[in-house]
Amino acid sequence: MPGALVLAAGRQVLLRPTILADRDGLVAFYSALSADDCRRRFFSPRPPPPSWIERWLSLPDRGGFGLVAIAIDADADADVEGEAHRESPPIVGDL
Repeated sequence: MPGALVLAAGRQVLLRPTILADRDGLVAFYSALSADDCRRRFFSPRPPPPSWIERWLSLPDRGGFGLVAIAIDADADADVEGEAHRESPPIVGDL
């Protein structure tokens, strides 16, 4: 599913499933958020602790899914520019 998207001015973003190696990039991404952005996303003025990020990265092990958007600059730097995730609800009872 990974694929590069070309944005305005030729900027490229790679959209792909998360991997454990994304931990440091996500820590940096969340650390750069303003207190207001953190409040909107996490209901707290601070970014989540690394243990939360590690749990988030293990979502596929529990039936969930995560994506990251990686900006690919011309100078070969790659930074996490966004993320999304979905944790599958537990199945209760017979369907």
